[in-house]
Amino acid sequence: MSKIIETSNHHFVIAASSTVPAHYAYGFDGYVIATDFNGDTLWTKTIGSMNIGAQNDFLNDVIEDQDHNLVFTGITKQGLQENKLWFVKFQLNASGTQVLNIIEKKYGASNSGGAKIMQNPDGTYFIVGYTTSMGTQQGGSDVWLVKLNNNGDTLWTRTYDFGHRDEGVGIIPFAAGNYLLIANLYTGQISTPVPYYTNDAAYFVVDANGNVLKTMIFDVDTINRFHSVKRTSDGGAIIIGVTSRRENHMGAGDVYIVKLNANADTMWTKTYGGYGKYDGGLDIMEASDGTYYACGFTQTQFVDSVDNWWLLRLNALGDTIYTKCLIHKKDNDDPASILQASDGSIVVAGWINANSNPLQGLNMGNSNIYVIKGDTMGNALGIENDIHFPEIKIQVYPNPFSTMATLEIHDLTLPHEKLYVTIYDVLGKPVFQTSMENQKILPLNLPLPDGLYFLQVKGDHFVQTLRLEMIK
Repeated sequence: MSKIIETSNHHFVIAASSTVPAHYAYGFDGYVIATDFNGDTLWTKTIGSMNIGAQNDFLNDVIEDQDHNLVFTGITKQGLQENKLWFVKFQLNASGTQVLNIIEKKYGASNSGGAKIMQNPDGTYFIVGYTTSMGTQQGGSDVWLVKLNNNGDTLWTRTYDFGHRDEGVGIIPFAAGNYLLIANLYTGQISTPVPYYTNDAAYFVVDANGNVLKTMIFDVDTINRFHSVKRTSDGGAIIIGVTSRRENHMGAGDVYIVKLNANADTMWTKTYGGYGKYDGGLDIMEASDGTYYACGFTQTQFVDSVDNWWLLRLNALGDTIYTKCLIHKKDNDDPASILQASDGSIVVAGWINANSNPLQGLNMGNSNIYVIKGDTMGNALGIENDIHFPEIKIQVYPNPFSTMATLEIHDLTLPHEKLYVTIYDVLGKPVFQTSMENQKILPLNLPLPDGLYFLQVKGDHFVQTLRLEMIK
């Protein structure tokens, strides 16, 4: 899960990726969730290659553009191809409840990817990410800035080489018609006691043609990593990430926040967290009252778990107003995105129950996307939308098929509940709907035209989607 936004229809849209944990041969696919203002799911959409050997597709960012389309960037890979930067546009109906058309484009001849996307007033887009397709690539990939027209056609690209494996991770419009970018520079790897990368972090300002005007590199100690940058009401910006600059412990880190003025000069920096623990900041935003809300992970608060959701509220100088642990479970729980909704509430989205310890390989088991809507003190307002990506629970056979098939639900560990079955065509239009309750097998008679379809089974505690292929 990478980003949550509120649209002009006052829906929430989540950009994420999902897989079937029991069958990693399918790879990851992009996954989009749209909810109403109360957190109830309106629609979901899986996008990517979705097949055996399809490799991985990740959606890393989403915006609503001037035409009320949803526009995404990320990384896509098919078969033996290398990663490519991914541009996806969902054209919606007026109410935002149905995907009418999908535009999808890929860029980069070799290993490339997109991290963040923004739209300019003239309708063009900027995507920042990384590439090995061009540039000097001293030490690995270069930061890649791509400018696209409204249809996703390339207008120009620029690369920026900091001498390491460099990746752009954020871009915002900045003062005087310029742009502020943030990047991470992977300088090496330490193998003990647990492998982790050493990082420098950088921000730099470019003009409208991508020419560099100013650069600042943060290279104190072994870990300096930026995750998010936002424009602030004073014309400056605020950046959040992780640093080990006050730690004397391998792998330990703290939440790190850097405040810039409109000249991109540092006004203040702050660290938050416990010594010898691994804490980090993942997203930040300025609220309507001029305070800041930041979300990240903490291992300081508890000794019986890995990452826990951490909410921080800061005043304009970065002093702590309060901090709150929103979620504390045994496995990795990380918030990825935070916003202030149109009603003034604070919305945080991320994932929970992710067994992502690298020493345990890919046997990650269940993980869930989780959304909390809270008041300004971080108290939940009743919207806690827990969307599961469980192990395989549904199967359709035969698949491909002509008209008749069977839907089977097996190894179901859910409460007894009514499940709704919907089949969508490739444009997201429902072409078949039914329901099942207290049954594991459902015969399907589908007199549909040849082509690809997506079957979704959804309940109060469960959602799963499969690809179907009709062949007559």
